[in-house]
Amino acid sequence: MSKFHHCAYWNTWSRRLSSNHLGSCVEVDLTPINPFSSEPWDETKQVRIRKHNTSPNREDLDTDQLPPEARSRMVKMMGEEVTEYLITTDFMSLIDWEKYDKFCNGGAFLKDIRKS
Repeated sequence: MSKFHHCAYWNTWSRRLSSNHLGSCVEVDLTPINPFSSEPWDETKQVRIRKHNTSPNREDLDTDQLPPEARSRMVKMMGEEVTEYLITTDFMSLIDWEKYDKFCNGGAFLKDIRKS
């Protein structure tokens, strides 16, 4: 499993937390859909977890190394601490999947689905 995914359609980066052979994937957003506006970055800082079965676009990119320009944009918009948190934290161990199913609407914020 590649660690990072670039969605060509939305022009976004995410970090893969898990995936299986059936195409199911859990990701955390690293960039918003509009990475050049400051407002959507506030939502990215809140740690949005997405579980999906979306087939990748042939123009998507999977890689084990986040490109320096993507990381640089993250640091500029969210700071070094938040960037490192999104890139390194073991979010899977923090998720209550029953809560996720209640809150999910294209994903859910960690604060709403965190284990007690």
